Amino acid sequence: GPVYAPPPGRNLRDPSIIHHGGRYYVCHTTGNFGQTNVFSIISSDDLTHWDHLTDVSMAPVGGVRWTWAPEWFMDDGGSLHIFVSASTTP
Repeated sequence: GPVYAPPPGRNLRDPSIIHHGGRYYVCHTTGNFGQTNVFSIISSDDLTHWDHLTDVSMAPVGGVRWTWAPEWFMDDGGSLHIFVSASTTP
């Protein structure tokens, strides 16, 4: 069976995983084909037991209505960031 199921009414699409500081982190699209302005972050110590950490709302960013495909990246200084595809129109 699945090792993680998102909260009711949410999806887990477009996952991006990174191992950092001894933990695994996944950021993922929560809506169906990006039809939400929220993405989520989950974490695990062992890739089997996952905890939902947070939902990240993009609503405060200039009227963003659709968000999808968040991706982790680490800059040259070792700081973690997430970039995400976003749109104000369908």
